[in-house]
Amino acid sequence: MTRDDPGWTLRYADGAANAYEVVGAGADVDVAYVPVTPRDSSSGTYSGGAPWRVRIDASDPRIEELWRRVDALASVASSGDGGRAMGTGAFTVTRDGTTRTFVVAPGPGLDAFDALIRGLAR
Repeated sequence: MTRDDPGWTLRYADGAANAYEVVGAGADVDVAYVPVTPRDSSSGTYSGGAPWRVRIDASDPRIEELWRRVDALASVASSGDGGRAMGTGAFTVTRDGTTRTFVVAPGPGLDAFDALIRGLAR
């Protein structure tokens, strides 16, 4: 995805259901993190931490890496039609006028994606 793209959205829920929304339009990419709170957690005690929001230049190499990883994970994912197990990553991707939803099982690829998307806050 580049600064010339008309717009795209990536919504991701990690294995603990913390939510990320990455929205690109033109030269900017907005990234928001909405964590699970104890009130919303299945245990009643889990907290995903503090919410955050950042704006990143679309030319930042982390954005290209983000899409490389999304595409790689999509190639090994399930459709998500059968529900979602705890610990899996849930993706909704809208780009080029198409929306696709998929679920990725826990593993090294999902762990690396988690680290990358969390790192966008820096």
